[in-house]
Amino acid sequence: MSDEPKQTFHQFPLALLAYGADYHNKLSAIVAWATINAGMLAEKKMGGKKWAQQRLEGSEGANLITMSRAEHRAWALGKNIVNWSWHDSPHFCVRLYAEAQQFLSSFGKSPFVRVSSDLLIETEKGIFDFRDLAVLLAVYAVIGDKQYAIVHRDRVRAGALGYSSPKTIFDQDGNTTPAGKATLAARPDKAMPLTTNQVRYTLDRLHTRKFFSRLQPKKNGRIVYYSRSLSHDALAEILLKRLEKKATTALAQDGAEQSYREKAAALLKRLTCGELPNKSPDNHQAITAGVTAGVTGTPTAGVTALIDASPNRCLLNECSPNEYSPSGCASNAAAAARIDGNGKVRELDGVVAGLAKKLTPRCGIPRLPEVEAFLMICFAGAVDFAKPFYRAMEKSHWKDKDGKPITDWKALAKAYASTCWRKRAGIGTTA
Repeated sequence: MSDEPKQTFHQFPLALLAYGADYHNKLSAIVAWATINAGMLAEKKMGGKKWAQQRLEGSEGANLITMSRAEHRAWALGKNIVNWSWHDSPHFCVRLYAEAQQFLSSFGKSPFVRVSSDLLIETEKGIFDFRDLAVLLAVYAVIGDKQYAIVHRDRVRAGALGYSSPKTIFDQDGNTTPAGKATLAARPDKAMPLTTNQVRYTLDRLHTRKFFSRLQPKKNGRIVYYSRSLSHDALAEILLKRLEKKATTALAQDGAEQSYREKAAALLKRLTCGELPNKSPDNHQAITAGVTAGVTGTPTAGVTALIDASPNRCLLNECSPNEYSPSGCASNAAAAARIDGNGKVRELDGVVAGLAKKLTPRCGIPRLPEVEAFLMICFAGAVDFAKPFYRAMEKSHWKDKDGKPITDWKALAKAYASTCWRKRAGIGTTA
């Protein structure tokens, strides 16, 4: 078994870096808060007040504390946990703890940091520079209890002053904001943020002393991963596995999207005029029977002329799947109008013609589902503009600005969706 002494740590809020007029005040408040807090946590964890009193009774210096006071018991327990000498009296430590608590209550939310007791002793003696300690604590605050984390320099600059977020004093470019200047002016130590170069050099010194490992995936990139528990090789291995998982997921997504596009294209083809989905062999006959039975008891020549029982043709008898032109539709309508018969037949013809208009795709003009299916495979988000495009085309009767019929609605729909998407994304368009 090793005879080396067990390493001890101090844990405290990062905000204590903003306490006091100089670094001596900050260090004293940090150690006092960590000592009392460690004692309170131990008492709570081990069994409460009764356990603490039994443990402290008869111990060295037990006569110097008031057992009924929680802060005194916490001091007596905590100084051994953090391995810090507070001489013989708890009063100074307890007073510093109370002042630090009052400061923290007005400061706001702050992350906790954990650092070795030896490092604080070195800082107190001047062996370890306080600026290096502040920067190291800022990095540790970002990492927290995670294996690794991305650390940005502006966050380190703010953290070295005790702030958990760079937004407290900096804008997006790292410049001090008016509110940040007011916050800094109100500090008792009048400290100013470190420059980017100061942070860079300090991080390099700390890295050289192996306080953390770091990895920059892209040369001269802005993203740098830091870890206080992993070696450089272990950190690189974890990031490589993460990259592999991300790439595998992306490939699976691409495969699924490609399969979806192919199926959507096939569906789009089936939705074209003359290739309507036909779930039942008697689909068209059922429509014919339903319409004729609802108006008259016997089929008439006018009805049979307007409705075709063949599932491979359009509902208008004279319009084959290859006759999609407006002129073809006009001739078909004229043929229907020439059908002779009594008034009831003409009345029935009008009813059927209205129903046929709703059920039949207009030759050369797509239906809304067809437009949606087409835009869905164009680019991500294009389908959002299918309905606005369709309404606009309906309003213009599917004619261009010169009054001519639209000949290529797909190109027009894609251009419309692209323009709308750019406007929504705030991307300027050029003429």
